[in-house]
Amino acid sequence: MDICKLSFICSQDWDALSPAGAAGARHCDRCRTDVFAVRSEDEFELHRAQGHCVALLFEDQFLATMGMPVDAGVVAVTMDPILYRPVDDLELPEALRREMKRQGLRLIGDVVEATQVRMLELLGGSRRKVDTLQGALAAFGLTFGMQVGNWRPEAPP
Repeated sequence: MDICKLSFICSQDWDALSPAGAAGARHCDRCRTDVFAVRSEDEFELHRAQGHCVALLFEDQFLATMGMPVDAGVVAVTMDPILYRPVDDLELPEALRREMKRQGLRLIGDVVEATQVRMLELLGGSRRKVDTLQGALAAFGLTFGMQVGNWRPEAPP
């Protein structure tokens, strides 16, 4: 599977995901989407074209690398990519959520693109607020300053 490239590598453990309705898939409660097992380049291409998250299974090494394929097709699926989710989905104090929205941080993608220094500036220099936010992001396997590329299409999937 040399040509299977991922634009996002997930920190979740394949074995920890719950079973999904589709064959060869498991459900990620954190991202609220199904992740499809891929064992060949043909399977990878099939799921890439449908915009699915995938788990590259390397049975000889007993490990899985999960993520979103590069150039995954945008189709009407029940996928809820983490970057498009509102900051309201983070477990944060209400006052911090309101402050983030006042600063134009409405989506989780907006938050992870910002560096920790930028977040300190936006949140009035409060280390406590930044630490709280960093902990909430960590629960999703995210952090500040992530290079997520051009994740803002005209309309989120």
